[in-house]
Amino acid sequence: MRTTNGLGAGVLAGLLVVTAAAAQDPPVGKPPKGWNAYVPASKAFGVWLPDGRKSEQSREATYDGAKLKISMVVVETKDKALFRAEQVSLPVKAGQKVDPERAIELFRDLFVKDVDGLVTADADVKLGKMPGKEYVMDAGKNGRAKLRVYVAGPRVYMISMIGTKEQIEGASAKVFFDSFKHQGMVKDDEKKGAGVVGGPPTGGPPVPANRGPRTVGGGFDREVADKAPGNGYLVGVEVGLGKFGPNDTVIAVQPVFRTGDKDTAGKRFGTDVSRPAKVVAKPGYAVGAITVKTGLGVDGFSLTFMKVTDGKLDPKDSYESEWVGGKGGGPPAKLGGDGTLVVGLLAKENDKNVTGLGLMYAGEKLVPGKTTPIAGGGFDPEFRDGPDAGGLLVGLEVGLGKFFNNDVIRAVRPIFREGGKEVLGEQRGTELNRVVRVVAKPGYAVGAITTKSGLGLDGFSVTFMKVAEGGKLDPKDSYESEWIGGMGGGGPTKHGGDGTPVIGIVGKANKKDLTGLGLLLKEPEKK
Repeated sequence: MRTTNGLGAGVLAGLLVVTAAAAQDPPVGKPPKGWNAYVPASKAFGVWLPDGRKSEQSREATYDGAKLKISMVVVETKDKALFRAEQVSLPVKAGQKVDPERAIELFRDLFVKDVDGLVTADADVKLGKMPGKEYVMDAGKNGRAKLRVYVAGPRVYMISMIGTKEQIEGASAKVFFDSFKHQGMVKDDEKKGAGVVGGPPTGGPPVPANRGPRTVGGGFDREVADKAPGNGYLVGVEVGLGKFGPNDTVIAVQPVFRTGDKDTAGKRFGTDVSRPAKVVAKPGYAVGAITVKTGLGVDGFSLTFMKVTDGKLDPKDSYESEWVGGKGGGPPAKLGGDGTLVVGLLAKENDKNVTGLGLMYAGEKLVPGKTTPIAGGGFDPEFRDGPDAGGLLVGLEVGLGKFFNNDVIRAVRPIFREGGKEVLGEQRGTELNRVVRVVAKPGYAVGAITTKSGLGLDGFSVTFMKVAEGGKLDPKDSYESEWIGGMGGGGPTKHGGDGTPVIGIVGKANKKDLTGLGLLLKEPEKK
């Protein structure tokens, strides 16, 4: 950590004296004009966010040797101020207590590293009974930042603003910081019907369902999938239960499909089924959503079953299964629920156990392969696209848009080469007013991409490599495309490049725009 006198992490000497920040009970009800109430699907916190470019995303951290995924929402305003609200659950074992001071210092240091910060002042803060710290710091070359870190049991909350000195001390900063609520406050609002932050008051119209991410849990473990045969759909899951300390976990899964009136078992993922469990829909119903708790692996889940009517699901006629597995891990994440027919089960696995779960919807292709990290996209729904019958990715059609004065990527369509012919994949994103097409010359294919991303995908270049014997790529015989899009965002970051054949793309997209991009790589052949 950088401090004013360079004494290292945990020492804040020579600081300016500031008055302890008054973290008042946040307001409820409707936010001011130009602001939007926000609560994530987990309801881990609530906050008011200004109008601007919003993204839900995640980043990784390490706590006591365990890798954590920090969930965050970020808004960038027109005047370039950044507002962030983040939450993470620490992997605390039974009977173990979190040291709030140590946790605060750890996540303070992580933020300082993120913004190239130099702490200039600190103060104690409190939100209800929850202790915390506020830090003011120089950020980068010309910026300033204010950070508040709160700790409640295993949960850590971070809210921050990055901008000019005037911005972090202005009226908008006060509205933002004073609006923050932790999980208990959000739940209290729901019970009182007091205008829940981020949603309608109790009794108001329901919030439309969102499919959520493609999978939860599993980190960068390989993704595997199984799809129902014919016109079938997913009606249940058989599992193998394991243990993490005293808690049950889910270490193996096997989908149950229904075609007509016949149920069949799909592929099993994970190897240990010595402690089996099974949950299946009653006749006339099918899986419409899954609620999962994950930490280092899959702790447990429940299924939402919905009535099947004319090949569609009815969210209004549904019921919940019993909980399968344990209740450890982070906040529950719900996938699915919008009534789209679920036709398959996704999972992430290592060599022994299942580590993540997800759903496959009608209309999606079963495209095996391992993925690079996705640049941008936050928590927008994930997708993957590859050729139907082998082949390699040889190019991309790109739709460009504008974020203020900067070019950004709004749409992408992959170009595959199969048997000497070019085949177009599915278009993601709707912006096609300015289209750039970048394609490999004969005998070459996509071997890597170099991206710059922030809240979305700002721009990228493509590294083309010679296709060698056996379909492998030769990194020593390569060339780089021109840069496509803008140079904003972080990075640059390179994805791929070791010669593994690239068979498609992965990414994230909302209803209008492509927001994240990565590569789908060919799985190595099993010996």
